[in-house]
Amino acid sequence: RSAFEKDFMIYLDEQDSVKAFTKVLPRHPLHIPYYNQEGYLRYYLPDFVVQGESGMFLVETKGMEEVNVPIKDREALRWCENVQGLSGQTWKYLKVRSQDFETYRTLDFNTLAAATIQQ
Repeated sequence: RSAFEKDFMIYLDEQDSVKAFTKVLPRHPLHIPYYNQEGYLRYYLPDFVVQGESGMFLVETKGMEEVNVPIKDREALRWCENVQGLSGQTWKYLKVRSQDFETYRTLDFNTLAAATIQQ
């Protein structure tokens, strides 16, 4: 979809610590409900799901911050907590901003994840 997402996929594909990843597409059943600032129900589609050595990661690649981004971040964190509670598998939410990716792209995925994890 974007050059940033393409570069991020190439990066993931080259990482030994990444076991698998997928781009989340609208036809996939990963839609996280949230209420936008106007109070309307919307659905957030994160960009990627990554299986790493230390667990699963829900990943949002972000070039620009929009008004509803903090709401989406909060709901993505909640989603990860709920899925982790149900599955017993570790899930973390990463928001990889383009400037962060430029800083960490020469380092391994574990380092990038530690720097961009949302809590």
